[in-house]
Amino acid sequence: MFELIRNGFLFGFIDNGIVVCGILLVAFIAGLKLDPEARAIAWRIAVGCALVASLSNALSDFLGALGDPTLWNSITGITAGCLAWTVILLVPKVWYYFNPAELNFSTTIQGG
Repeated sequence: MFELIRNGFLFGFIDNGIVVCGILLVAFIAGLKLDPEARAIAWRIAVGCALVASLSNALSDFLGALGDPTLWNSITGITAGCLAWTVILLVPKVWYYFNPAELNFSTTIQGG
């Protein structure tokens, strides 16, 4: 089982990592010119966009590997590597959902 995940995992992780980190980097750079409240909203939108892009890329990599018989042994690993970024992006959102007081961005931004 772990052999199936190991084959292609690094490929999927790097492939999706470039997409996710690119979106978040552009959002961070663009957000430097915004006021703090607008920056927090823009950052949430960027994380949502990165999440959608991560899922879309995972699906396209899965279907691409499915269409190439030489990659059939790596389908599980490639898809797992791509979906690892989805988990990384979702952890803060799930944490915020269950612990909203700990991650209250409005009080963090206003300093109070």
